[in-house]
Amino acid sequence: METNNINRLRIAGRFCAKYSFIIGSIIALLFCLTGAVLFQIVGVVFAIAAVGLNLLVFALLFINILIYPHQYIEIGKTMILMLLNIPVAVFYLWLTQEFQHLPL
Repeated sequence: METNNINRLRIAGRFCAKYSFIIGSIIALLFCLTGAVLFQIVGVVFAIAAVGLNLLVFALLFINILIYPHQYIEIGKTMILMLLNIPVAVFYLWLTQEFQHLPL
């Protein structure tokens, strides 16, 4: 039973990491291509929602790594994958700030 729960949680973590990256990339790309303020607003709203959801899943993974320490490698890989989105999000923030100052 514990393996099923851990696997579902790992799948949820990978799903969140993957689609947060894809959707965030699309929003950042659309903003950089068009310069539309709408995409900047959508990006901020998405970032807030993605941070909340990813933080929740990350916290659940962390709790499970404490409960099931023998599964730390599998759970840890998912946690690292989720953490890799942080520098990407910072890069997109920097990129949108740079593109905001360019005349289109």
